[in-house]
Amino acid sequence: MTPGQRCCERVYSSSYPGHTCGNPAKMEHEGKPYCGIHDPVKRAAREAASKAKWDALWKAKTERWAEEKKLEERRTACELACQGVETHDLAPGILLRYMRGI
Repeated sequence: MTPGQRCCERVYSSSYPGHTCGNPAKMEHEGKPYCGIHDPVKRAAREAASKAKWDALWKAKTERWAEEKKLEERRTACELACQGVETHDLAPGILLRYMRGI
């Protein structure tokens, strides 16, 4: 790498054809100069970390949705089971225990 060499990555902002990055090169990868932002190795690591974060968030959401669906199914089953039964005839707390899955 020669002094004063610039990053070779093409960036796009308001100009349609884009332009080269312009940041000073910090390393070479496969013979091409890259700055710290556009280094392919660092970029891949950042993308992998970001994907892991979003995958964990998505997994938590889907688990929460599954729990909510189970709760709704239990709630519906309770309503169907109790149709025509007076509330004073039910044992106290039995519906709550059933809905919570106890």
